[in-house]
Amino acid sequence: MAYTIAQPKTIFELLGLPPNATRAEVVTAYQALCRHFESGAHGLSASLAEYKLSSLHAAMHAYSSVDAGSETGSSRAPSIMIAPPPVIWSEIDGESPLWAKRRQKFAIMSSWTSTGLKFLLGFLGIVFLFKMMFSFTAIQAHTAPGNLEAMSRMSEDKIIIEEYFRETGYRASSRSEVEALQAEEKRKEEERRIELQAQREEEAKQREYERFVEESRRIGENVSRQVEQIEQQEAQQKEQEELKRAYQEQERIRMEQERVNAERRRLGMQPVY
Repeated sequence: MAYTIAQPKTIFELLGLPPNATRAEVVTAYQALCRHFESGAHGLSASLAEYKLSSLHAAMHAYSSVDAGSETGSSRAPSIMIAPPPVIWSEIDGESPLWAKRRQKFAIMSSWTSTGLKFLLGFLGIVFLFKMMFSFTAIQAHTAPGNLEAMSRMSEDKIIIEEYFRETGYRASSRSEVEALQAEEKRKEEERRIELQAQREEEAKQREYERFVEESRRIGENVSRQVEQIEQQEAQQKEQEELKRAYQEQERIRMEQERVNAERRRLGMQPVY
């Protein structure tokens, strides 16, 4: 990226005025430009705006320090200059020489790094290619017609042993050991299932017996209440019958007494009460 370095300018060049501008025009333009840079509406970077404002202040200070005997100051224009610092930001591209040199060094380092990576990747590719060639040769040797069946059995045994290890955490030494362990586990599982079934049946019988006892107790209590109610009803009925017989006896005695008194009155005798 290209960069530029600002050249020293007079106060008139900084303000955009002709060399024969009056002091009043310089002051007016200076104040307007200061307000422009201080307002933030200039669209420049903060560092560039600060540099331009400081340059403007320095140029104005140099202009004001000159004897104000001349009205226009045009004869003093060549000596009223402000020099920029050794490196400033470009108004066009925004890049300094220092950053350009750094970017160039970084590009060289990136190129060297890219070349080293390409060489390393090429070396790793060659190593990988040789490894694949040796592996393919070994596979061909192992995949001979006589070894295919044995390799298939070994692969299947390894898969079964690995699956058993993932399930139980125990690594068996052979497929036969895995099958023996699985058979033992199935037998134990069947025994646990039978034991659990027997336990459930025993619990069901116990619950059934408890229900039977509870139902018998409830029926016995109901029968006892019914017998007690019947006995109470019979006692009440007997009592009523006795009361009825006593009343009837009293009524019979009264009627007999009435008959006797009626007969005594008929015979002219005094009734008896």
